[in-house]
Amino acid sequence: MTQNKRDSIYFKLGRLLLAAAAVSAVCFFLMQAASDSLLEYYYDSLIERYSSGIGARDLEDFRDYVRENQVSASDSEALNHWVMQRRMISLEIYRDGVLKYDSLYPDEEAILENDEIYDFYDWESVFTVEFADGPAEVILYGSFLYQLYDYVFLAELLASFAVFMAVVMFGIRKSMNYIRQLSEEVRILEGGGLDYEITVAGRDELSVLARGLDDMRRAFREQTRRDSYLTRANQKMITEMSHDMRTPLTTMLLHTEIMRGQVRPEDSELLESIDKIESKIHQLKQMSENILSYALVCGDEESGLEQPEPFGAVFEDLLSEMAAWLEQNHFHVVRPETFPMEKVSVRSDYLPRILDNLVSNLLKYAEPDYPVQIVCRVEGSYVLLSFFNRRRRAGQVESTRIGLESVRKMMEQMRGSCEIRANGREFETELRFPVCAEYSAQGTERGHAAQGTERGHAVQETERGHTM
Repeated sequence: MTQNKRDSIYFKLGRLLLAAAAVSAVCFFLMQAASDSLLEYYYDSLIERYSSGIGARDLEDFRDYVRENQVSASDSEALNHWVMQRRMISLEIYRDGVLKYDSLYPDEEAILENDEIYDFYDWESVFTVEFADGPAEVILYGSFLYQLYDYVFLAELLASFAVFMAVVMFGIRKSMNYIRQLSEEVRILEGGGLDYEITVAGRDELSVLARGLDDMRRAFREQTRRDSYLTRANQKMITEMSHDMRTPLTTMLLHTEIMRGQVRPEDSELLESIDKIESKIHQLKQMSENILSYALVCGDEESGLEQPEPFGAVFEDLLSEMAAWLEQNHFHVVRPETFPMEKVSVRSDYLPRILDNLVSNLLKYAEPDYPVQIVCRVEGSYVLLSFFNRRRRAGQVESTRIGLESVRKMMEQMRGSCEIRANGREFETELRFPVCAEYSAQGTERGHAAQGTERGHAVQETERGHTM
C-alpha cells in the first residue's frame, strides 16, 4: 500500500505545531494589548498613590541618609548606593534648575558639564533637601509600573505557552487514544485471542502498523490451526500404530509361552533363544508404550493444574508404591523419611506416568546391588525430587530416551522441569516442581528443617547401601 506524504505523522505533527504556534501568538498579542490598556488606565492612580504615601516615606529616608552621611548633591557614588537599595525608585537632583545627578545615568559626564536650566512641570513633585554642599531640588520617581510590566509580560508568555501545549495535546489526543487501543488489542493477542481483529483506522504510519499486526495475526492463526491439525493427526496415527502393535506383540508372547512349554529341558540353547525373543518382544512393547505416552503429552495443550497441596500429601503414597515395586524386583531403596511442607500444583494423571517411566528405566539400566536413593529438598522457589542410582556395567539395553523425553514434556506442562545428570556410572534424575505462593512462612521453616534431617538420614542410608 502506497502512503501519501500528506497522511504521514510527521506532516500532521508539523501542521499541528504551526497551528498551535499561530493560535498562541494571536493569544499573546491579544493579552498584551489588553494588559497595556489596563496598565495605562491605572497609571495615574499609581503615580498619585506613590506621591501621597510611599514617596513621602522614601523622601524622609533619603533626607536622613544625606544628613547622616554628609552626602553632597554631586556625590554620585553615595547617591548610587542609596538608589541601589531601592530598586523601584529613580532619583534626580537639581540646583538652581540645573541637573546635577540622575540615577538613570549616574556616571554620565555630560550631566556635570550641563548648565541648562530645567523647567519643572506642574505634575512633578519637587522637594528641597539640605545636602552637605547646600540645598538642592529633588524629584523621586517610582518605577512600580515598569516592574508590573515585567510581571505581566512573563504571565503573558506562560499563558501563551499553555495555550500552545493545550492545542498540541488536543491535536494528538486522537492518535494517543488510537495507540492505547492498539496496545490493548496487542495485549489481547498476547493472551491467545487470535480471533480478535486489530482496528485499522486512518492512513498514517500507525494504521500501516495496525494493518501489519492484523495480517500477522491472521497468518499466525492459520499456522496455529495447521500445527494443531498436524499434531492431532500425528497423535492419532501414533495411537493407532501403538494399539495395532500391541496385538501382534501379545500374540508373539503367547507363542513364545507355547514354544517354551513344548521344548524339552535339555534343549538349553533353544530355551535361551526363546528367552531372548521374549526379552525383545517386551522391549518393543515398552517402546510402543513410551511412544504413545510421548504423543499424548505432546498433544495435550492444556496444563489443567489442580489445586495446590503439600508436597508430602501428593507424593508420599506414590513414592511408597514405587519403592515397593523396586524392592520386589530386588532393588534396595532409600526413601525420604520427611517431606517439605511447601505446596505444589500438579496433574494427578501425569505423576503415575512419570514415576512409571522412571521405574522402567531403573529396572532396565540401574545396578541392583547399588541403592536407589530418593531425596526431597527445597531450592529457592522449587521443590526438588531427585533419584540417584548407578548404571550397570554390562548387558545394557540401548535406550531411545523416549521415556525421559515424555517425563520432560509432562514436567513442562506442570511448569516444572526435568534434569538428567551423569558422572561416570553415577546417574541422577531431578524433577523440579514450582512452589505455590500460598504456602505459609511457618511451613517453609518446617520444610527446611525436614530437609536437613532428610539429608542426614540419606547419607547414612547411602553408606549402608555401599556396604551391602
